[in-house]
Amino acid sequence: MIKTKKQMFTIIGSFLLVMLLTTVTYAFFNYTRTGSNNIIKTGRIYFSSTQNGTLNLTNLFPVASNEVGDSNEIEVRVYGDTTYTGGEEFEISLVSVNNSITSESTKKAIPINYIASYERTPVATGEAPNNIGTSSNDYFTDRGSSTAVYQLSASGAVSEGEQVLIGYIPKDVAVDGTLTIKAYLDRSNIAISDTYPAIDRVYIVNSNMTQSEINACKSLITGLYGPESSAEGANQTVEGDETYADFCAGTGTIFGHTLQDFVNSERFSDEEFVYLEENNIIIFQGYSNGTTDEWVRGRTVITTDEWNTLQNTPISFKIKAVANEGTWVEES
Repeated sequence: MIKTKKQMFTIIGSFLLVMLLTTVTYAFFNYTRTGSNNIIKTGRIYFSSTQNGTLNLTNLFPVASNEVGDSNEIEVRVYGDTTYTGGEEFEISLVSVNNSITSESTKKAIPINYIASYERTPVATGEAPNNIGTSSNDYFTDRGSSTAVYQLSASGAVSEGEQVLIGYIPKDVAVDGTLTIKAYLDRSNIAISDTYPAIDRVYIVNSNMTQSEINACKSLITGLYGPESSAEGANQTVEGDETYADFCAGTGTIFGHTLQDFVNSERFSDEEFVYLEENNIIIFQGYSNGTTDEWVRGRTVITTDEWNTLQNTPISFKIKAVANEGTWVEES
């Protein structure tokens, strides 16, 4: 009975955001690894991680993909050959993703993105270039031949089971390549705001009301303050020759204040505001204080308090490499 030779190793990429709240705020990614050498072989195929110690990033905030630096990258070297008649296949994926933060009332997942590249491992001057095989757009059809092939996911979201690299190595064909993975917070997916959703809605009086809209306004004011009167005393609502129509048009006053003054000082109830807006007497202009839906554009919104919890609940994930005799990776 022939046993399938299968081995795996795990590199732990723990991206820890630590907030140091002084006069300047700093954030750090922290990378750690486990195992004595992080080298394991199956047949004659080796996987190794070249990272040692800690990788740090200062002043970390969500960035664009073209702004990701080299200091937050993880490298996995794939090298060797195999004597298996059916060749050997390997898979490198992302697992054990921990990207949730919990505040007093909500639990959110922080989007993490990655950028990956797979290139020949550098060789000394005068040596023959190392082979990593051929990149294939139809990998599951091309694998199993006498040629080494691979399929790389060059970018994507860090999610459980995300397949970054798969490759097939034929018998007696040597490969030596380095997979580089960079992780970052994509600013197109994350918005940091303490004022979302916006609360303060700004309205202005419609300066082009129709007669029917003015009449609707007059009806509301009459119901609130009684018939218009310029007589001095408790019943005086307008002054001189002014009318409720003037007030509604924005050119007159009642009790010495314009309709815009009433709107700005919130002298109308919520129901009355709805009436004014539905009858086109006032027009919504936007928000005076707050983060709008237009600015958020569907991104995950994080408050500063939620951001600061990352110092206690670090974002982390693992990189897992598995190699096995023959072709065994299932097409998703």
